[in-house]
Amino acid sequence: MLLIYILLYYYSDSAEYTESLGFLKEVILEIIKAVDEQQRNISTGLTLLKMDIFACPYLDNEFKKKVLSLFGVKENTKQEEIINYSMKQKSWVIKWKGFNMNYELNAKVSQEVYS
Repeated sequence: MLLIYILLYYYSDSAEYTESLGFLKEVILEIIKAVDEQQRNISTGLTLLKMDIFACPYLDNEFKKKVLSLFGVKENTKQEEIINYSMKQKSWVIKWKGFNMNYELNAKVSQEVYS
């Protein structure tokens, strides 16, 4: 999942990565579809991914609605409520703006137990 976050951050709002972002969206949908429907809402990894997808300013609402549909939220009004609430959060797991990704990744590596 970390690679997804890194790529979303790297692609951000850049027009030159529109095609790559489209491919990444398809990968995200396939990751979710690969998990049995009854397991999706209890999977920690998918829950964290879902929260960050909704808070990510680089993903459009139509994509977020597709993700919600995969989690069983089909009603448009409910989807919009969830997306609007999530966008008000500064961050869930990933801080999308106002941080240095290179610094964060290097700090993570320096905390390795067996380095």
